[in-house]
Amino acid sequence: MHRRGEAATLQLSSYPWNFDIVPCFYTRQGFYLIPDGQGHWKNTDPRIDRVRVAEINQFYDGKALPLIRLMKYWKQQAWGEAISSYMFEQMVLNCISEGKAQGDSWQIRVKNVLSYLRGAIRQPVADPKEIQGDLNTLDTATRIDLSNTAQRSSSMAVLAIASETVGKTEAAIEKWKSVFGNEFPDYRA
Repeated sequence: MHRRGEAATLQLSSYPWNFDIVPCFYTRQGFYLIPDGQGHWKNTDPRIDRVRVAEINQFYDGKALPLIRLMKYWKQQAWGEAISSYMFEQMVLNCISEGKAQGDSWQIRVKNVLSYLRGAIRQPVADPKEIQGDLNTLDTATRIDLSNTAQRSSSMAVLAIASETVGKTEAAIEKWKSVFGNEFPDYRA
């Protein structure tokens, strides 16, 4: 079960993917009802999200989806379950659609998203479906803590890029490991 009680994750040993399973009911009004984690139901429409992701990914030449996946990995390492995967994805999509994630390499794009997240986590996060309103219901102390974590990762990304620029690949990789965790590949000379 997810921490918020809205979904369950199915992990199959035969596939590397995870599947989030959310019970829902389709309404005559054309939206879905899903659990809110508090014993009640809330409105949603995943079709709107699917179209938004597809349009942004297409506009950015297919670079949005890999960036979202990489940043979700960072979220698990750095922020854990402090915020929902959905809210985090909306923040990253906002960053991309506002043109603040651009860069010639994945390293630059990651640095730019981390820098964006530093401020975005302190602000309201609008539901693109205009159903739930502000997705960011975190208290001030949590927002500050997550912002500081994003700032540390962003600063380390800057140092990693600088190390790579001057040919210090091993040092760069060690810095990326501090951003993404020990599962980040080791340097192999």
